[in-house]
Amino acid sequence: MAWPGRAGTLLGTTRCQRFYEASGRQEACRQLTEAGIDGLIVIGGNGTLTGAHLFSQECGAVPVVGVPASIAERVHERLSDQPDVDIRATVLGHVVRGGRPSYHDRMVAGRLALGAVNALVEGCHGEMVAWSTTTEGGTPTGDPRVSIFPLEVVLDETEALLDGSSDMTKRRVLRMQSVQGVLAL
Repeated sequence: MAWPGRAGTLLGTTRCQRFYEASGRQEACRQLTEAGIDGLIVIGGNGTLTGAHLFSQECGAVPVVGVPASIAERVHERLSDQPDVDIRATVLGHVVRGGRPSYHDRMVAGRLALGAVNALVEGCHGEMVAWSTTTEGGTPTGDPRVSIFPLEVVLDETEALLDGSSDMTKRRVLRMQSVQGVLAL
């Protein structure tokens, strides 16, 4: 199985039902600690990062750093509720998982991975690496495009994106409203 030439979920993993309960996360912590695991890099979307955040709070013995790896279609749904904004739907799974990763995809993934590994080595815990963000408050890394944010802040911002209260969502809606009708697509 050649990793670099394939896109999408290759490992076939998912968060097990036991991990939703504190007792399941405690068992995972025990097993990782007994196995001598020095740190955990968790790659996934909002649900995965929520689990990582809980795990990082409950298992101080195993540092956790998250790497974002999905697009929430719910942000699209929120924007489509706005008046005077025409949203054209795309099935994100077809775009995200529909072909071979480009050079840019691989470059971003590699730089985020390196940022996550360096964050663990530097003692970060309960954090997420982010690519080229405009959100203030992140900790810079050796890579000018990669910043580190507390998972709690990331999850709060995600909720604000979804409910429309995020400044970023408001800016995007205003931008879409201002260009509405400029290009007849």
